[in-house]
Amino acid sequence: PLIFRTKLFVNGLITMVDSEALSSGYPVSDVAALEKQREDDESIDHLTPIKELYENQLQVADLVLLSRADTVSKESLQTIKLETLKRVREGTPVLSIANGFIDPGVIECSPPKTNGNFFSDSILSFISDN
Repeated sequence: PLIFRTKLFVNGLITMVDSEALSSGYPVSDVAALEKQREDDESIDHLTPIKELYENQLQVADLVLLSRADTVSKESLQTIKLETLKRVREGTPVLSIANGFIDPGVIECSPPKTNGNFFSDSILSFISDN
């Protein structure tokens, strides 16, 4: 669809990562199902390998959410978080989501502030508390 540049402003980029899949060593849990979806849907036309796409998304993220954190052990989640922090830009928050829930205030975006922070004070408070 046509996007009018004057109507769109990206406040920040949030990347969601599947903790359960990563605990098995790959960003996607069912590679065969993903490949079948790509074959069956002509609108999915990117040729970038999933691992490379995953790395690229982490590098541009302003916030990373580790989904399905409740499905992995605390030790595994800690390892995933540490490995993710190595792949994101310095200062990028990496937060865990359990049972599919995150407080909407945590991901609320605001217009960029002079310090370059895109996220609301509630996320900054949440991060500093955790």
